[in-house]
Amino acid sequence: MKNLYAVLSLATLLFLSVNLRGQTVIYTEEFNGSANGWVASPVSPLDSSFWDWSDNKWAWSATGAANTGAFFNTAIAPTIQSPTVANGSMIFNADFYTTQGSTTNVPSGPPYVPFICHLTSPNIDLSAVTAPVSLQFNQFLRFLNVSSGAPGNFRASVTWSTDNGTTWAAPVNVGDGQNVNQYGANDAEKTVPIPGVQGSANFLLRFTWSSDFYFWVLDDIKLLERPPHDLQVNENFFAVAPNLIWPLAMVETFGFLSDITNLGSQPQTNVNLNITIEDEGSNVVYTEDLGYGTVPIDSTIENEPFLGAGFLPTEMGVYTGTYTISADSADLEPDNNSLTFEFSVGDTLFAKEIAPTSAVLPAGGNWDVDEPWSWAYGNYFYVPEAGNYFFSNVWFSVEGNAAFAGENLTIRVYEWTDDNEDAQADPGEREPVATMIYTITGDEMFENLISLPVKTLLGEDVPLQDDTQYLVMVEFATDETGSTLSFGHSIAVDYDAMTFRSDLDGKPRYSRMLGINGNLDEEPYGSAGFTGGGVPSVRISLKIVDEVKELLNPAEVLNISPNPANDYVAFDVTLKETSSLVRIELLDMTGKSFGVREFQNLKEVSTSFNTANLANGSYLVRIDTDYGYTTEMFVVQK
Repeated sequence: MKNLYAVLSLATLLFLSVNLRGQTVIYTEEFNGSANGWVASPVSPLDSSFWDWSDNKWAWSATGAANTGAFFNTAIAPTIQSPTVANGSMIFNADFYTTQGSTTNVPSGPPYVPFICHLTSPNIDLSAVTAPVSLQFNQFLRFLNVSSGAPGNFRASVTWSTDNGTTWAAPVNVGDGQNVNQYGANDAEKTVPIPGVQGSANFLLRFTWSSDFYFWVLDDIKLLERPPHDLQVNENFFAVAPNLIWPLAMVETFGFLSDITNLGSQPQTNVNLNITIEDEGSNVVYTEDLGYGTVPIDSTIENEPFLGAGFLPTEMGVYTGTYTISADSADLEPDNNSLTFEFSVGDTLFAKEIAPTSAVLPAGGNWDVDEPWSWAYGNYFYVPEAGNYFFSNVWFSVEGNAAFAGENLTIRVYEWTDDNEDAQADPGEREPVATMIYTITGDEMFENLISLPVKTLLGEDVPLQDDTQYLVMVEFATDETGSTLSFGHSIAVDYDAMTFRSDLDGKPRYSRMLGINGNLDEEPYGSAGFTGGGVPSVRISLKIVDEVKELLNPAEVLNISPNPANDYVAFDVTLKETSSLVRIELLDMTGKSFGVREFQNLKEVSTSFNTANLANGSYLVRIDTDYGYTTEMFVVQK
């Protein structure tokens, strides 16, 4: 006698009547010993002269490890940690298909092979199923560039058919929330509602890989009858604070928003979303509710802001925000009813992250053929009231590349006014107020932050301005084509919903800013960033300056001779009063220092510097004293 649900083959389908917190498993595939009737269908590339597709597709793996390529090997084998990994999994191993396991074939940069390949189930008879259905599976995923023609422009997607493949539902992105060139969790369990499929006798599932490198491992695919009551706070879109770390003097009121979904099999009544902010002593310092009334089956409510005044931090410390969804009926899947985020308020530091999680660089297709691979990456910070604050230091992260040792990174602080309100910092809208130079050694590690004092090209401190948007950008300008430098990046916090929420109030607050162009002076810096979200590891700190030094008249205090200089240049400094410290510093026109002399308790100072090894051109000398400073230019000409 047949099971309530028709069984095509015991080797292929296993229908269970197990009830897991209100969910009945109606189909499962463990890939025990083989693909069990699942079919791999290549879409791109198909030209056999370009690539032999006979073996380069989804394949059964006894171990669930992506360890046969050249980039990943047995020593660092990434393996899915699914419950039944011991009896096999399915894998698309683009690393192996691109490199054939040889390190000589590891690409130095795009373009790579643009793989698109489907993995389609056998026919699944759901004719006896009356309840709405969800798909659940385990995956281990890492991807690079999206292939042209990818379904939905997604690197990893799933779709389904109720007419044996004649028509297919719109693809669902199952790589959402994952950053390019990053591992996903190797035990990640994904749940996707698939509406309207109950009662179908000709149901098919299809997973599609659409990227040019790395791998995707799938295992333990299940179809579940949905529980009657299952609301979810969506992890892929919820508003956080504008900064992970915020100076108390720079905080401002911010609002809240989170998408929700009814994953249950029944409409949910009296649905309410709550946001609560607690301080580090677990005291509630803000709470607000947003009522939705009745939420139908398979409904996602998006982009609905809380309407209250929002939260303004008033004390230093660590804060925790929690979104919680509730309804009249008890939820049978409580694990997805809430999510939390943290931020801290301190003294002087602005930061969007606490540690780099990887190094990133743009895909080669972002540049035109023969265009130098220059690019810029940085963060946005807003100053409501400047007070007597100045910029102090900038922190950034870079992954060393010996090919660029000796070349310079330029770190700039810009004031930005978005005149055309397009969320892009056009060249004419951004004004540099500080420029710092860092010389690449080639052995930098992205995990280690580099710090530089924030100065103008003339070596001056930079005061903050009221009601001003700042961009802190790391810019790598190169003449090279086909190679560029990687910058530190973090995917710990996603700021996209925060940006959307603040824009609803007419006060958009952004996070990362990205520019890719052979000539960065011509490139708008946009707020879109990399696919998958994340921000660069770029931070800025502030300092209080109670007394700003006077700008001295160089004609009254400084004599330079000879000018132009040849083998040496001499400086005679004459002050009106004795200074406890007189500092003389030489800089090139990029702001890079190459000589410093310091003198104590003097009113008149004479000193000289050797210029024999300097190239012809213009240079700067900066004089700092107890009560004033000045900067003047001199020329080296041989």
